[in-house]
Amino acid sequence: MKVMELMKNGMITTEEVTRRGISRGHLSYLVGKGKLERCTRGLYSLPDAWEDELYAQQVRFSRGVYGLRTALYLWDLTDHTPQSYEMFFPFGYNLTAVKSAEILCHQIKRDWYEADICPCATPGGNTVRVYGRERTLCDILRPVNHVDRHAIHEGIRRYLLSSSRDISRLTETANRLRVTSKLRPFLEILL
Repeated sequence: MKVMELMKNGMITTEEVTRRGISRGHLSYLVGKGKLERCTRGLYSLPDAWEDELYAQQVRFSRGVYGLRTALYLWDLTDHTPQSYEMFFPFGYNLTAVKSAEILCHQIKRDWYEADICPCATPGGNTVRVYGRERTLCDILRPVNHVDRHAIHEGIRRYLLSSSRDISRLTETANRLRVTSKLRPFLEILL
């Protein structure tokens, strides 16, 4: 039962199994015996484990990076659980399967896509790729992303009240993403 020993938070990926030199067929065998359930392509869980949907979508769409309202939720910058998850992909990525999974997807330039990606724990305890807190706040200020004013205000307010805030990094990110003029009024009011 080596596979069972490797499981984190009741879940394991096919990649983790093959990296350890265990046959993929062993996963099918465990599914057939009722010891594991297949959550999605490449992801298996214990039958009684709570399925971490954020982690499952990250495994399925490994190039995706969580952002906007989903990132606000993961960084605890909002009380609202997102109704649908939002992911960013580089230009040229085929979004057909992503859209059919009902994920709100955005394509951006490759250099913007690769900047500020951080690991973040989901409520289920698994690690996913998400844009950093400062990047998330700057992204929600961009009009093209259509984030409502209340979510913007709440996210920035919570960030500024947190002990881990980094105003210089936030302003640097705002300059890079060209949203300094939109961020400035929030900083003047809330600081």
